[in-house]
Amino acid sequence: MTKTQSILMHERTKKQLQLFVEQPSHALLITGLPGSGKNYLAQHTAVLLLGLKSITDLANYPYFIHLSRQEDKQEISIDAARQLIQRLQLKTPGSQGIRRVVIIEDAQLLSDEAQNSILKVLEEPPSDTVIMLTAPSNRSVLSTISSRAQRLEVLPVSLKDAAEYFDSRYGNESVQSAWNLSEGAMGLMIALLDESKNHPLKSAVDDVRTLLKQDTFERLISLDKLSKDKESLAVFLDAMLRVLAVLNRTSGATNKRILACRKLVLNLQKQLAYNANPRLIALDLGLNLNI
Repeated sequence: MTKTQSILMHERTKKQLQLFVEQPSHALLITGLPGSGKNYLAQHTAVLLLGLKSITDLANYPYFIHLSRQEDKQEISIDAARQLIQRLQLKTPGSQGIRRVVIIEDAQLLSDEAQNSILKVLEEPPSDTVIMLTAPSNRSVLSTISSRAQRLEVLPVSLKDAAEYFDSRYGNESVQSAWNLSEGAMGLMIALLDESKNHPLKSAVDDVRTLLKQDTFERLISLDKLSKDKESLAVFLDAMLRVLAVLNRTSGATNKRILACRKLVLNLQKQLAYNANPRLIALDLGLNLNI
């Protein structure tokens, strides 16, 4: 399985991936913190299972299905789940063992009704199909879903491994900075080094840096716009914690103020997880972020 060496992974994650590709089951739940590279790893796994050359080949492969939340929606609807199930009823020609791969990105955003609908497929999956779901943790989806899937945890990588992996492409200072901000999360680290604008957490980090330069009135306006999408606000709070953690390591006399801000954001994260009103959370952040 030399192809598993081509991307940056924690050694334990790499071993889990090798075992799965060598003996694939019908369903795989890939878990990891935001920015860990879950979706990228899922696509990489699809390439290995289907015998393709690279991730770019997936776009032209007729039996690769990628289901994710639409930008204007708060969740992945039951209608989207039903459309997926209909597509899985179609036959796939060929003699290869695995001929179709489905990736359900951010499966925690599936409505309960949609998850129960997907459950029927996991109980009686097509023999030529592997379904991969990504989520922050096993607890992010219904227990009936997680119990029917093999699990692969995307762990953060060490600074040593990152430095060795990126040795010929980026300077040590750039790798150190990206590792500090990402805390070893592979997906975010690559986005930071490549200056990608497509990674949601990388974009959120940029938005946080902009927000910290604004006065209170400007912050309230920016955060009010952000509060209209709960998922975007959650990503923003995660990015805020990462930026504050870096500031905390590099600052001197302002440490106490930064620690207070980190406690504020952690509390707001918990409130959002318990379905508090996003606009109230944004208002609280805008008024009390003292930095």
